[in-house]
Amino acid sequence: MCRMILGAGSVSVDYLVDGLQHMATHNGQKHEDGWGIAYRLGPFVHVTKSPDSCLADLTINAYRELRPKIVMLHARNASKEVSAENTHPFKFTLGGVPYAFCHNSWFSQPIPGEGDEYDPKRFLAHVQKFLSPGEEEVSVARALAALDGFAGANCMLMRPDKAVVAVRYNQKPEYYQMAISEDSNGVMVSSEQLPGRSWKPLADYSLASITPDGRAEYADMRRLIS
Repeated sequence: MCRMILGAGSVSVDYLVDGLQHMATHNGQKHEDGWGIAYRLGPFVHVTKSPDSCLADLTINAYRELRPKIVMLHARNASKEVSAENTHPFKFTLGGVPYAFCHNSWFSQPIPGEGDEYDPKRFLAHVQKFLSPGEEEVSVARALAALDGFAGANCMLMRPDKAVVAVRYNQKPEYYQMAISEDSNGVMVSSEQLPGRSWKPLADYSLASITPDGRAEYADMRRLIS
């Protein structure tokens, strides 16, 4: 169970950091078991993460002035050991394409063949089985369609030229429903509707494909794979 936020275009990373810190303790939920940031750096994806709280770790402030075109941040509420290894986002390369991945999820049973029930990397391993570079939207839709036994399974997948945000939940829509905000500077997607902007909810089965110039295209994952 986590909080995450993504921005693309000419959005303020300062606002994203403030938003992540706001969500870390909002509504009585604590998400202080590590934080991480992934952002576009030319043709690469750079990831920095820490097992410390995003409220206590002052190094997060070094990223407030970034203008990377695509950036995502994550704050963790741990169900497994608090460590840098278990902190999101997770960075990997597939077919020569660099990726970063993070999620907000809770599973009532292990994903078959993907580690123990509380392993935060098992969702990543599941998505990687379906992932085909250049077909990220359909890949993520297929991966989520193959899941069962979850309360929520939201995820963000980022590469240098695109980000994909997918929303799935069976329980607690007040916690797992995500929201999107668009203006002339770009687009943001967040686990919560944050102050100072206009937001609209992303319904269950929503998928948003987001480009570095701050444009978003929407799809229903059921139609992508029908």
